[in-house]
Amino acid sequence: MRTDIDPTIIAAALDNIRCPILQVHLFEPGSVNNSFDLSPYIQKFDLTLPPNNKASIVQIVTANPNGIISLSPLFTADYEVNVRLGYLTPYGPRLAQIGRFWLDTPQRQLTANPPQDTITFQARDAVKIWLERAFTDAETFSLLADGVTTLRQAIQTTASYVTVAGQTLGITFDEDNTTKAILDAPLAASRLAGPQASSKTAAALLTDLLSTSRLLAYPRWDGTMRIGLMNQQSPVAAVFGGPLAIRRPVFVRDLKKMSLNTKNWVHVYGTGVVADASDTRNIANVGRVKWAMINDPAILTQAAAETRAAQELNLQSRLSEQPDILCPWLPDIERRDLIEIDDEAAMGIPRGVWRVEDMHFTYTSGTAPDASMQLGMGKAYADELTLDSATLYESGGTSITGDA
Repeated sequence: MRTDIDPTIIAAALDNIRCPILQVHLFEPGSVNNSFDLSPYIQKFDLTLPPNNKASIVQIVTANPNGIISLSPLFTADYEVNVRLGYLTPYGPRLAQIGRFWLDTPQRQLTANPPQDTITFQARDAVKIWLERAFTDAETFSLLADGVTTLRQAIQTTASYVTVAGQTLGITFDEDNTTKAILDAPLAASRLAGPQASSKTAAALLTDLLSTSRLLAYPRWDGTMRIGLMNQQSPVAAVFGGPLAIRRPVFVRDLKKMSLNTKNWVHVYGTGVVADASDTRNIANVGRVKWAMINDPAILTQAAAETRAAQELNLQSRLSEQPDILCPWLPDIERRDLIEIDDEAAMGIPRGVWRVEDMHFTYTSGTAPDASMQLGMGKAYADELTLDSATLYESGGTSITGDA
């Protein structure tokens, strides 16, 4: 997890003469030296990085003089698209990779408009493609047979079962003491033998492995999968406001009110077990109970039911209050990082620590150039849930049937 912003990028953001840079290259998978630079031809660029491990998609509109892009042998399905953002500083360009995507045939949506002067195409996050990988009935694998003994090894071995365009997925782990203890503790043989029998996709297998822990899996900038605690409270990634206020103002775009779809009580049914998790602060905010019901026969123990309830409530709580702020590119920030707002007057949102949940980048060249970064931020306290049954779970004697 990044814990600070590169000083050079901060300096560039504070500098009035900074110039944003966008670089997009097409690669043949596994052959970085053989690339095609799309950057000079880009007219519009739109990158959406949503929360909760949903598909990340980049859409690019490029000029196509003399068919230079459409005729390129590197502009083809299953080829890699690397995106880098940064600034031109007095010390030269400073760039950071913010995505690894693939031209994937079902999502490609390639159009060439007469007279063949522009091309619009989409590419998907490599991690999302990996998660969608389905195992066939003919494929057999066994974590036990592969000598796996810990959760860390199980996750790494699961990644080795799948390739995207011939390449395996990289896995990175948060290395705080709590996360390491969960990852490196011995797993029971029954736990290793169980998931493969029912898992039809890589995502299902990974979910099975993480289902009894407080770990989450989500993509990083470089196309790897990051595994970390859902209540990660590492040092903040950046401070907005105060003496380091960025000269191009960071301002509130839209303070989203409580969504009608946001739940503040989760009720989980398993096989012979039930569990509840509630957010009393959220209930107090809206003055009523709004519940969600999870019915999963695969949950067999009370501990698993309580864990699932906490995880679902954690995801619900992040949606309760998500302001968006618009600012210049700060490509060292990634989803799940913590940002401290220390100047309420400048930001338009309360002081405190917020967690980055989703990100959106836009770029336009031509007569009206634009380069901006939009952050969707949720309250950091939504990740402070623990598995303390005395405070989280309320079972028996309470019947919830809908919005109360």
